Amino acid sequence: MEVPLFLAVLAECLHRAGDQEGALEALDEAFANAGRSRSFFYGPELYRMSADLLLARGDGETARLALEQAEVMAREQASPLFAARVAASFERFEAQPCSRAPLTAARGKVDVTAARGTARSPGV
Repeated sequence: MEVPLFLAVLAECLHRAGDQEGALEALDEAFANAGRSRSFFYGPELYRMSADLLLARGDGETARLALEQAEVMAREQASPLFAARVAASFERFEAQPCSRAPLTAARGKVDVTAARGTARSPGV
């Protein structure tokens, strides 16, 4: 199993256990590892998971940007699996009160860690 995938699974477990900060830290490390190893396949899922966690925290603006980046990456990879997962997250996102502004096209890489005040870049 690739390290970014393992860290994404860890983030999901931490999220379900109620440790949102731990989950976001695991995703930070997954982004960093993906950047170091040039393993970008799982990038759309990392951005999608980040968006879900950020939305749960009430950070709708950064969550929207992360979802848009996930959508762009899934399209670039021609990945129907990741595209479907991103679409499902968009549906949940649009149902939230903090998501009333219209979606815009992603214009570049999104630093989902910046919203939490960390210095690390996602690397993907």
